[in-house]
Formats: sequence, structure tokens, C-alpha cells
Amino acid sequence: MCHGIGGSVMVGGSIVATVRALVVEALSEIVSTILKYSVPLLSGIGTAPALAAIGVKVSGWVSKLSKFIDDLLTSMGKLGTMLREIGSAAEDAGKAIKQAADAFAELPINKTFDIEAGALPTQAHVVYSSASQIAKDLAAANDD
Repeated sequence: MCHGIGGSVMVGGSIVATVRALVVEALSEIVSTILKYSVPLLSGIGTAPALAAIGVKVSGWVSKLSKFIDDLLTSMGKLGTMLREIGSAAEDAGKAIKQAADAFAELPINKTFDIEAGALPTQAHVVYSSASQIAKDLAAANDD
């Protein structure tokens, strides 16, 4: 359980770091482009081409960030589906373990012990009981 939570925190941190790096890169490129065209913008000469270049840069980054977010949301949706499937499989495994434990509790060797109170047969008792039963069966077979 702890590994799952730790892994989730690590993945979340990686996503935040990636988004942060993309935003920093986008802002630095946009500001760089604005500074590059600051003289034409301030002088009024070449304003239209300067604004067009800035618009292209902003548009490119909006497109890039939009695609990244769409891909991220798609991945998170797939991850959610996978986690639901894992949860379902874990639930099925829990049911199977419960059935096996219930079947073990019904074994004849366990009837002499109060398993609910925590009394479990020791390995020595199981071997002794089994050997005793085998000896009784052999003696009965020899009597016939």
C-alpha cells in the first residue's frame, strides 16, 4: 500500500514538474520574442510583422500546451481504468483467499482447535494426528 501511495506521489510530482518546465519554457520564449521585436513595436515601423511573429509564437505554444494537456488527461483516464481493474482483481483475490481460509477451517484436523480464538494446530500435532490415523488404519487392515 505504501509503495502505491509513494509511487502516486512520485508520478504526481513528475507531472507538476513537467507542466512547470513547459510553462517556464513557453513564457521565456514568448518574452524573448517580444523583446526581440520591441524596437519595431515601440518605433511603429514594422509593427504588423512584429505582432504577427509574436502571435505565431504564442499560437504555437498554446497548441503545444493544449496537446500536452489533452494527452495528459487521456493518460489519466486510462490510468483510472487500470486502477479500477486492479482493484477488482484485488477484490477477487481477497474473496478467493477467504474461501480457501474457510475451506481450511472446515478440515477435520481443525475441528479440535478453536481457530477463532487463535488456537492453530502445530505442525507436530498435524504429523502426530496423521501418523496415528495411519497406524489405526493399518492395524484395522491387519485385523481383517
